Amino acid sequence: MVDSTKKMENIVIGTWQVNAPKTYYFLEGYAVARGYHNMKKALILARELHEGQYRKGGAEYLVHPLRVCDYLISVGLNDEVLLSAALLHDVVEDVAFIRDNPRKLVSDYRLSQEVLDVVMAVTKMKGVSEEAYYDGIKKDWRALFVKLSDRCNNISTMQSFSVEKRISYIEETEKYVLPLCKHVKLYYPEFSNEVTAMKYHITALCSTVRTMIEQQEEKKE
Repeated sequence: MVDSTKKMENIVIGTWQVNAPKTYYFLEGYAVARGYHNMKKALILARELHEGQYRKGGAEYLVHPLRVCDYLISVGLNDEVLLSAALLHDVVEDVAFIRDNPRKLVSDYRLSQEVLDVVMAVTKMKGVSEEAYYDGIKKDWRALFVKLSDRCNNISTMQSFSVEKRISYIEETEKYVLPLCKHVKLYYPEFSNEVTAMKYHITALCSTVRTMIEQQEEKKE
């Protein structure tokens, strides 16, 4: 059997490597410098699994998990399991063969069980209510921060959404995501500074989007 890590390393070749986002190379260097083997594998795997996928706005999908991970580092969170899970937080939802058997992340790609646990915590499974989903996230501080960082990036890239979708997304954020910040402060006070920064960022983004929508509606009138 071909070593899975070596196989993944061979993927990082070709024209994409020449035009790769700077964030990818920053995160790669960060992982190497800190000896974060899970993070290094997660980077390569995220590129493999999201290959050919694009966001609604047309951007290569990989840019999203890269930025989710990068943002966590920027607010001072450098836990390897957290960063690895951030890079792979969408693969169960978006990649069919991983969705069918998430254990492949551990058995085939040799990621730690802890990384898989966080990825599964932030994965919205079919049939699960919003309340149950967010209650599950509250049980894992890493899942909390992946979700918060994910929401920061998603709100800032809603240009292609309809007005109705943007309003719905902001309302969901205010109802379910922002309360996660309060939960972190209550149960994980050691991360109070980091979550405060993220809360203000999300709040500011929500306010900006609402203002933009109002201005667009006024122009229509």
